[in-house]
Amino acid sequence: MVVIPVLAEMAVLPQTLESLAANPWEEAASALVVAVVNHAPETPPEERGENVRTLRWLGDKIRRSDGEGGVSLGGGRLRLALVDAASPGLELAAGEGVGTARRIGLDLGLRVLHDNGCVEGPLISLDADTLVEPGYLRAIRGHFEDPAAWGAVAAYRHPVEGTPEARAAILAYETYLRCHVLGLRFAGSPYAFPTIGSTIACRGTAYAAVSGMPARRAGEDFYFLQKLAKTGGVDCLFTTAVHPSPRVSRRTPFGTGRAVAGFLSGEPGARPYPAECYRVLRSWLSAVRAEPGLPGRDLLRAARGVDLALGDYLEGARFEAAWDSLRRQAPSREALLAQFHRWFDAFRTLRLIRVLRDRAGPPECAFTAARRLLETAGMACASLEWDRMESDLDARAQLLERLRSLEAWLPSDP
Repeated sequence: MVVIPVLAEMAVLPQTLESLAANPWEEAASALVVAVVNHAPETPPEERGENVRTLRWLGDKIRRSDGEGGVSLGGGRLRLALVDAASPGLELAAGEGVGTARRIGLDLGLRVLHDNGCVEGPLISLDADTLVEPGYLRAIRGHFEDPAAWGAVAAYRHPVEGTPEARAAILAYETYLRCHVLGLRFAGSPYAFPTIGSTIACRGTAYAAVSGMPARRAGEDFYFLQKLAKTGGVDCLFTTAVHPSPRVSRRTPFGTGRAVAGFLSGEPGARPYPAECYRVLRSWLSAVRAEPGLPGRDLLRAARGVDLALGDYLEGARFEAAWDSLRRQAPSREALLAQFHRWFDAFRTLRLIRVLRDRAGPPECAFTAARRLLETAGMACASLEWDRMESDLDARAQLLERLRSLEAWLPSDP
C-alpha cells in the first residue's frame, strides 16, 4: 500500500504515478496506490480549483482501469485508488494539513491489509512530487520479508537542477540534512536516519502499534519515525532510492520546499551544526553506556565534565529523576539502555544539539562546518576543493556526492 497526499499537484503527480507504474506489473499488481486529494477551508481558491481538476483526472483514470484493476500510466500499469478529502463536506478541518492526509490514507491502508489477511505487509508513505526507481516496490517488499523489519526509510536523492540559484539552494539543504545524519551516526544515536515523509515505510502491525501517523501540519514524519524507532527500530534501506523534487513551497513551516524558498529569498538557510555538538553527544551517550549502574546525580556530574551546557540541559530536562526511575524499573542493563533511549529520544537529542550550537558562538560557514564534521568523524576529504566552495557550485556538488557516498557508513562503537 502506497499513500500519497495530494494538494494542487497536477504539475507533478502524473510523473510520480508513472514512475510507480514503471515498476514490473508483478510487483505493481500486489500494491495499491492511494492518492488522498485534500485541502482545508483556508486553502487558497486556486489550489482548491486544482484539486477539483485532480479529482476529475484521477477519477477518469480509475474508471478506465482494465480487468485486472490496472490503470495505464506512461508505459506501465498501476492499481490506483482515490480518497476525496477535498469536495464540499469532505474537506479536512481548519488547520489540518499533510499529517492528517497521510493518516487518512495510511489508516485506510491498514484496514485494507487487515481485510486481506496481510497486516504484516508494508505501508509506504510517498509524496506527489517524488519519483521512484523501477525496483522500488520490490526493494521495499523484500525488506519486509525479514520478520525483524519494523520501520524503514529509503535512500533519497534530490535532483540538483535548474538555475544556479536553485542548484545552490538544494545543494545547501541536502548537505545540511546529510551532515546531521552523519553526525548522529558518529555519535552513536539510534535516531540516525533522515526524517523525510516520502522515504518512510513500515509494516502494518508497526503502524498500529504506534497509533498511526500524527495528524500534524508539519513534522509528522519526524514524530512518526521517532515512534517507530522507540518501538521496533528504523532501518535505512539502500537498495532503492526516492527522488524528491527540489521545488519551492511555503505550505509548511519547514521541509525541503520551505528551505529552498527561504534560500532563494535571501534567508540564511539551514547550515550543518558544528562538529562539536556531535562530539559532545557522542561523549554523553558513551558515558551512559559505560556506567549504567551509576545513580542519576553521578551521571549528571559526568555530563558536566563533558560540557557544562550539556549538564545544564540535562538538569533542565530533569534527567536525574528520570534516570533513577528508569534504573528502579529496568530488569537488566539492556532494558535500562533501551528505556534511556526512549527518554533521550530524537526530539531531546535535537534540542540538545541546538542548545550546544547556540552556545558555540557565531555560526560557522556552512562548508567549514561540513569539513570539520567530516574530519571529526574520521572522514576527512583532502580531494575536495574546499577553498572553491563559496563560489563554485561544482565544488559544492562534489561535497554532496561525498556525503551521499557515506550514506551507509556505520561508525565503530563510540
